[in-house]
Amino acid sequence: MDVEGAEPIAMRGAATLLQHDHPLILSEICPPQLDRVSHTNATAFIGEMATLGYVCYLCGGESKGAQITEYTSDEIINVLFVPRNRPSPL
Repeated sequence: MDVEGAEPIAMRGAATLLQHDHPLILSEICPPQLDRVSHTNATAFIGEMATLGYVCYLCGGESKGAQITEYTSDEIINVLFVPRNRPSPL
């Protein structure tokens, strides 16, 4: 998912699907765009996904596969949201 900062809005719209079907979600997180479009930050978005039953893992880089619950940098990252009861495929 790469919707230029509207990721939280898209996930709110998909809440029923997420709660019933529990898909894996590959997403870009661009903190400046999250602020501009959704008026939120990466940590809040990750937390919102956690309330929907998802765990966030980093994709790529030296920390590939590391679980994160917050992100405070302005750098763009790619993450995988995995349903809480499913192991990370990373």
